[in-house]
Amino acid sequence: MNRLAAFGRSHRDVVASLALLALPFVVLAHAFVPGKVMSPADNVFVLMPWTGANPGVSPKNPRLSEVTLLFHPAAIHAADEIRSGHFPLWNPHTFGARRSSRIRKRPCSFPSPRCSTSCRTRWRSR
Repeated sequence: MNRLAAFGRSHRDVVASLALLALPFVVLAHAFVPGKVMSPADNVFVLMPWTGANPGVSPKNPRLSEVTLLFHPAAIHAADEIRSGHFPLWNPHTFGARRSSRIRKRPCSFPSPRCSTSCRTRWRSR
């Protein structure tokens, strides 16, 4: 035990790296059990037509519905496009089939107390 403690004191960076490497496996150990998946897919059972599949099921974390309704379908669409030989520049099922690079993200798009009147006026004039 003294040799292990001496090694730990002399090589703190190695011990810290090993601890950081092991931490996700310790925290997420329940996801590595066969038959278990870390996915908020139970959010789907709140929506039609899946409500009849498991009646009375409530999602464990309903705030993660965007993962179920946006990210998973987008990943499936991107994988299908790449398999067909196309690079997916946009998803035709979201944003009204507009390219996501063309959607403007303005800092003052939502009025807030911090947003000045001149900024809102400039945004409306475009």
